[in-house]
Amino acid sequence: MNTVYEIEYNALKGTVEEISNRVDDLVEKVSSFGGNRPGIDFDYIKYALKQIEEKSHELESETLRFLVEHRPKDSDLRSVLVLARLGSKFAEIGLTIGSLVDEFEASHPFNKLLSKITGLMREVFGEFNNGIIDEDFDSDLLTSKICEIQNLIHSWYGDFSVELGRHQISPEHVVNYVRYASSLEQTGRLLKAVVTDLVYMITGSYDSSSCACMVLALE
Repeated sequence: MNTVYEIEYNALKGTVEEISNRVDDLVEKVSSFGGNRPGIDFDYIKYALKQIEEKSHELESETLRFLVEHRPKDSDLRSVLVLARLGSKFAEIGLTIGSLVDEFEASHPFNKLLSKITGLMREVFGEFNNGIIDEDFDSDLLTSKICEIQNLIHSWYGDFSVELGRHQISPEHVVNYVRYASSLEQTGRLLKAVVTDLVYMITGSYDSSSCACMVLALE
């Protein structure tokens, strides 16, 4: 029979799973647009972001209540705080993806690359779910996917710089693409933070070789 402590701790993990699933669904939806702005369901995007935000606030309040009522030992305390941080980072990534959607320009080939990036993010979130819930953690695969995302982001920057230098980007679009770049950079940083926390959840250490590899890949 599980204790109240175990039940409530597992409930916190369940809330993290729900948040990550919602972000996963959002990334999948964004990826399916394929740069087709007229086909974007903005009502769905707004609804999904609101749900992610509400669940993240719920996780935060439940974590604080858990800390007050159960006063977990040091090792469990760190795990609970990591769970809360994961929820927060998932929500931030969701908002970043939302800002990317707002800047879609269907006519520009950069959107194909952006669509590929969001598709890879969807795969990465699937691995996050495995690591958090099932402890089926393939660090090599996850590292590879995140490195690929980071390389695509760098490629996007390079293409943008070349096109800008050739004056192939109209002035009215420059601001949009600079905002694209900023959002992609932010997403990369958030992915790095989530991976660092996830490695701790699985290994109990922030100094594991897998974590170091991932952090270096995202510098």
